Amino acid sequence: MTESMPTMSARASATRAVILRAAFDSFAERGFAASSLREIAQRAGITHTGLRHYFKGKDELLRALIERQDTETERRGSPEPDDRTSGPDALVALLHRAADEWRRSPEFALLRTESAVAASRPDHPSHDYFSNRYRRVRERLRNDFLECAEVGTLREGVDPERAAALWLAVQDGLMVQWLLDPEFDIKGPIEEFVRALFAEPAATQAQDGPAYSSRQDPVHDRSSVSPHDVASAGGGESAETSRSQRPESWGRGPTDDQAVRRATIQDVARKAGVSPSAVSKVLRDAYGVSPQMRARVSSAIEELGYRPNAGARGMRGRSYTVGVTLTAISSPFQPELVEGLTGKFGTTPFQPIIVNAGSDPGLQRRSIEALLDRQVDGLVLISPFMDPEWLEDLGKRVPTVVVARHGGSTSYDTVVDDEDEGTRLMVEHLVDLGHERIVHIGQSSWGLERPFVVSNTLRSDGYMQAMRRLDLEPDVIVTSHTEQGGYEAAVEALARPTPPTAIFAGADIAALGVLRAAEERGLRVPEDLTVVGYDNIYMSTIGRISLTTIDQSAQTTGADSARLLLERLAGRVEPVHHVISPRLVVRGTSAPPPERDRT
Repeated sequence: MTESMPTMSARASATRAVILRAAFDSFAERGFAASSLREIAQRAGITHTGLRHYFKGKDELLRALIERQDTETERRGSPEPDDRTSGPDALVALLHRAADEWRRSPEFALLRTESAVAASRPDHPSHDYFSNRYRRVRERLRNDFLECAEVGTLREGVDPERAAALWLAVQDGLMVQWLLDPEFDIKGPIEEFVRALFAEPAATQAQDGPAYSSRQDPVHDRSSVSPHDVASAGGGESAETSRSQRPESWGRGPTDDQAVRRATIQDVARKAGVSPSAVSKVLRDAYGVSPQMRARVSSAIEELGYRPNAGARGMRGRSYTVGVTLTAISSPFQPELVEGLTGKFGTTPFQPIIVNAGSDPGLQRRSIEALLDRQVDGLVLISPFMDPEWLEDLGKRVPTVVVARHGGSTSYDTVVDDEDEGTRLMVEHLVDLGHERIVHIGQSSWGLERPFVVSNTLRSDGYMQAMRRLDLEPDVIVTSHTEQGGYEAAVEALARPTPPTAIFAGADIAALGVLRAAEERGLRVPEDLTVVGYDNIYMSTIGRISLTTIDQSAQTTGADSARLLLERLAGRVEPVHHVISPRLVVRGTSAPPPERDRT
């Protein structure tokens, strides 16, 4: 009698489960390297050939074990702080639960029986699986810590970011000790450490006196300590003495009575009549929040002026901020691009942080690192000039979208204009009008080598190719794509014995400088000189300018960049290379050359 497909599927699933259980036991008892497929097959009660029908090797078995662990964890969901407790009680319970999950994991069984040094080697068969899994375990521990730090009340002066970093360092040490000694009581140190960070109940503090001095705590937020305090502490001088020697211009700062108390998540919960964990769910846009609860919590947040601790949210895994770097805020195209980008983010919880990083690769790199230090969730980099290897490594560490830089990537997304098509459209338009002496205003490649170059380099390449295809001689003046750069290039070109009849600026902002130079020489545009650009910035549309240009839609470019980054933040890992199709926009600055210059 033939079995039905559902029955066969159920039997196969049951067999896989038995094999995985046998593999787990073997790895736990003998270690990954010492275990063999034949031994695992014997434990599972099937033949070696039967096992290989389901799993080709030990690596595949280990991967399946870890995927099953992740699936179970995801199905259970991240535990919420107990509504009846807060602060240390909730955190201790969550961390105990995390420790128990880690003890049951296949990675722990593997490491417990095998040298941790061997498992940390890149050439070890389980290295990638272990590394990725343990990073997720640490992320979960960090999330739990900061979730409860927000629900509970940390001691005065304790900075959540510094506390979480110290907690992870302590946790790493405890894990190592636990691996060496499976009987080690990890939960005792967890509880002791956690309770040291949280404030005692108010009644206890009032009765016994202050239980904590911020100057004595190893994770005290030192952002309020003056340079003089730091120097004095280094020389052995007391903090009180150093304070007395502060210049009056530094100010004394507000007293406790003068300080404005910041609303907490507990205040919002009381105001809305819900638990602190319910407020946390609303803030995280978590599943299972009713519209009524969301409305009550949102109303309470607005009334109290509550703002989540951005640093704590960043350490917990999401800061809901994205970094955006510009190379020149004075370039009209880039702010218009940012307008499209921010418009796309405006309907999401993410807030862009915009930095004018300049055109120096060193400054750009420091700006990006400063954004990473502020725990941004992702990056949009406009025309970055760093070397390709550095950008590739960056894309592996944080979701990244690179705009206006060609060459593609295996770790980040790119959004570029089809520069070849755009320059072809413009050169053919000028030649169709009758122009042959066409000067192009280009810009330095900033030391980048093809194919990893920014847009202006490929625009110059595209112009030269288009001219040669039409049997015309290219003529490029390299300057900067600024108004002044365009002016200087035009002055040089128009001073020649045989000046050009058309100037094609690689950016609209440079074309504006060409218009200034033409006006100073008494040339009429377009009767005496045709001037065209590239970008279609808003200024080009103004009637008095009415610049013929190539439109690559800055706002569309920005919106597409934001869309790709949101996809990355949602979990997509495959790189996307998005190309914007340009179009020719003919306005009032292009016309046939003067009669005397026509051939």
